[in-house]
Amino acid sequence: SITGGYVYRGKAYPQLDGIYFVADFMSGRIWGLRAKDGRLTAERVVFHSRIPKSITSFGVGPDGELYACGFDVAYGQKGKIYQVIPAP
Repeated sequence: SITGGYVYRGKAYPQLDGIYFVADFMSGRIWGLRAKDGRLTAERVVFHSRIPKSITSFGVGPDGELYACGFDVAYGQKGKIYQVIPAP
């Protein structure tokens, strides 16, 4: 299933500004969608991350940055919150 997210409006990563992030619950892939004038203009996998595969939600912290909630019992982990940051 696809987990809907948020549009990035944080200050730490200006290159992410305006991108709407969604995740695939099973694979852990995170996509970024960009729109202009109400139309989708860009779509790509932006992260194939270390975040556990089971991404259940996104949220924005008090710092304005984007976070993902995830868990993966296969790795013996309980729920955690991860900051979404661009790859180097």
